[in-house]
Amino acid sequence: MFRFSIRELMLVTLVAAMGVGWWLHYRSMSLAMADAKKWRTSAGALEYILSDSGWDIRWNPETDTVFASKNDGQSFGISTTHFEPGFSSK
Repeated sequence: MFRFSIRELMLVTLVAAMGVGWWLHYRSMSLAMADAKKWRTSAGALEYILSDSGWDIRWNPETDTVFASKNDGQSFGISTTHFEPGFSSK
């Protein structure tokens, strides 16, 4: 029969807890990266559609703003700090 000391059991518990904690963190980061990719590609698709319609889209990450302008003089800028994308599965 095996005899383990309290110190050895605590060490095994610590190693197992660290492993589970690392795995949970890695899994949550993978899910967050997948969500970020979904929104990044959605923004890219919207930019493509607007560019195809004649709009010039400029993203300024330093000021968190998006500027859109068209050859006929229409233009606007909007801060991206106040909006979150909506999602509907229609």
